[in-house]
Amino acid sequence: MRLSNSRVVSTRIFTMSAILLLLGLPANIRPVLSASQAQTREFSIGDVLVSVGNGQVQWRDSSGNLIGTLDTKVSGETTGLAFNMDNKNLYVTNFGGNAVSIFNSSGNLIGQFGSGYNKSPESILFDQKGNVYVGQAYGSGTILKFDSAGILLAQFQVEENRSDWIDLAPDQCMLYYTSEGKNIKQFDVCSNQALPDFATGLPGTHAFALRLLPGGALLVADSQSILKLDKQGNITQEYNAPGRDDWFALNLDPDGKSFWSATTQEVFKFDIATGSQLLTFNAGANTSIGGLAIVGEITAVQPTPISLPPPPKAITNKLLPIIAGVSVLGILVFLFRAIPSLPKGPSNEPTRTHKRNVEGEKPVVKVLPHPDMGQQKVEPGSTQSNPEIRLSLTQGQVDYLIEIENAEHDSENES
Repeated sequence: MRLSNSRVVSTRIFTMSAILLLLGLPANIRPVLSASQAQTREFSIGDVLVSVGNGQVQWRDSSGNLIGTLDTKVSGETTGLAFNMDNKNLYVTNFGGNAVSIFNSSGNLIGQFGSGYNKSPESILFDQKGNVYVGQAYGSGTILKFDSAGILLAQFQVEENRSDWIDLAPDQCMLYYTSEGKNIKQFDVCSNQALPDFATGLPGTHAFALRLLPGGALLVADSQSILKLDKQGNITQEYNAPGRDDWFALNLDPDGKSFWSATTQEVFKFDIATGSQLLTFNAGANTSIGGLAIVGEITAVQPTPISLPPPPKAITNKLLPIIAGVSVLGILVFLFRAIPSLPKGPSNEPTRTHKRNVEGEKPVVKVLPHPDMGQQKVEPGSTQSNPEIRLSLTQGQVDYLIEIENAEHDSENES
């Protein structure tokens, strides 16, 4: 059975309307990941992982936008985090659950790592051989050393029976740690002996997370502020944000020029040289930040800065209607070229009058947006025979009137 021209037009309009509805233009021009695509998304250099308590870790991009929340399935506080040597797996200390959990590069829980934790594992790091060091805040306070399979290799008994936060020097022997006091301590894990303190009498109430900088300087979250110390242990710079006095977590950015630190619920990014605040975001109500990690962060395993591409500029709301109009136009032109006209047949429908261009001229596609946006006119360069269509699209606050004028006479309406 042959279809009349009017039915062909209706079929095309329905097809276009369905596609436009599925695309949701112009309300949202960004592609939405399917469930399978979301599951295969992997950690990217610069992503920020935030331990927020209740067994959970927030996964955010380098601009602080939330990607998802990882669940260790272990109740209580989550604290220190570290990536293994190829930045594929994330290790999370379960401070309250006396465990260490592992996630793969897609954020899926693999299971738990190691055993024999005495009480409150808080910090974690890797050495260049893939061995894992875990600091414990309470109980024996020993620093535990595991191989990559989770087999316990050694235990280091430190002073004050506390090894809250730890970091390893590039020589793979000198380990720096804090014990929630006013000093930064040192321990040689190669000779298994305590060394003189690196720094004493820090001004803050408690010294917490610390990170070594290339060249021997050091950053430490010292409660009331964040301090930078030179390689002799002298304070050379201070970082802060107005009204904050509970700095706790800290880690280095892959760019080698900035670092991240956190209070109870807020995360900040600072420029190391100038101290200027580069970015901040709130982890949300009912969170208690216990640790930070950045994919590609500078550590004893990865001491070389990684260059990151600049983040894409945000598309302003003023540009959305224009982009949407161009998107709609492109879809229409594609469909009218791709879908062939069906053969004509007799029709009992009333004769319709079509607008026509002068014979031989190219068809003209007009997109008429909202009156205050002006008229856009595009000549696609096609001479395909198509009846005139006036299609009104309404998306959000923008109305589009689309006209397609035929370039060929319709013999059905010549009489």
